[in-house]
Amino acid sequence: MSAIEIASLLTKANELKEFDFSSADSALSNAIVLARTLFGAESPHVVELGNVFFKPIDLVYNTGHYMNRVYWNEGIERLRRILKAMAYELKVAETQASVSIYPPEKITLKWMFHHVSIRWWLFIAGLLVSAVSLGFSLCKLM
Repeated sequence: MSAIEIASLLTKANELKEFDFSSADSALSNAIVLARTLFGAESPHVVELGNVFFKPIDLVYNTGHYMNRVYWNEGIERLRRILKAMAYELKVAETQASVSIYPPEKITLKWMFHHVSIRWWLFIAGLLVSAVSLGFSLCKLM
């Protein structure tokens, strides 16, 4: 469902008419909400979307100025890149989730040597030493 939403936002960003700031701001706010729900509020996508501007923010906006087109084009291109990155990351996450790891048919010592951490090997060795020492203690008591 979310991949479809990202694709629709990307389509909307591709079809924006030049200097249609209300539609661009709407697409940007929808992308921010979607990025927050999919990747979390502190994700890099949300931060990058917060840096997308379609008008100059440090200058007085003048409708006839030639720099408006530069800001508009950069804002739209940045929005497209972020949406494509979100779609790619979601696709990778879905691919990794679909690949499942099956346990081996037979668990051997060789398999355990490669797949069990050293902490567990030390724990097992400690159990064996404890069992042997408990056995010797019980033999001395009887």
